[in-house]
Amino acid sequence: MRSRHHRTGDALARDRFRFSLSKLVWTQFFRRVCGSGLAGWTAVNARNAWAIVSICDALKFFGNLILCEKINDAQWSRPDIRRIGDGLMADAIAVTASGVFGGVASDTSASNVALSNATGATSRWIGFGAGGLFILLGFSPKLSAVLSIMPTPVMGAIIVFVASFMIVSSLQIILSSKPDTRKTFVIGIPLIFGLSLQAVPELYAQVVPWLRPLFGSALTLATVLAVMLNLLLRIGDGKPNEASFNHE
Repeated sequence: MRSRHHRTGDALARDRFRFSLSKLVWTQFFRRVCGSGLAGWTAVNARNAWAIVSICDALKFFGNLILCEKINDAQWSRPDIRRIGDGLMADAIAVTASGVFGGVASDTSASNVALSNATGATSRWIGFGAGGLFILLGFSPKLSAVLSIMPTPVMGAIIVFVASFMIVSSLQIILSSKPDTRKTFVIGIPLIFGLSLQAVPELYAQVVPWLRPLFGSALTLATVLAVMLNLLLRIGDGKPNEASFNHE
């Protein structure tokens, strides 16, 4: 009788321990995923900042994919929306997985795309090899630290070299179709605001608090303005969409 009571008590203790352990794991999981400041995300500024960053990141990735297509196709005239859509989905999955597992958010690099344009090295096997190398470096922090050491003059020369190709390629994409008044405003006004914010940030010191996340970065401000102007200047346009892309 006593041994039966002992077995019953052991079973109840195991069940209780299993339940507590499961509860602890899930609690830690959601705390890791959602963060410790869940209440902060109810603020309007936090939601605005998240929306702005998401839009800018998607547009940046979109532009990098277009640049990749142009580099690999000498007869390029317009983007392949289906392939770019697949790339955006892959980027969203990677960013979501990084957040769920507590990793660092991944993103494409416009400077590396420009470097591929400069060197002509666009094979996917190079990407596979570089990805494997980064995985190995993740398990070798000291080796990563050694590779990250680079003289400042060398870094400056690389930035100038890569930025030259990036700017020229971007201008070629912008001017690939005949400019009109709408496109002039969509391109010119965001550039003016972005450059002025970078050069004289004091001009925007009196911006209302809920718009301050928008003026935190020249790139963010220019991107959001370009999107809004592109939408606003299409209102009332009864002509077929000249910027529509061929899905075939």
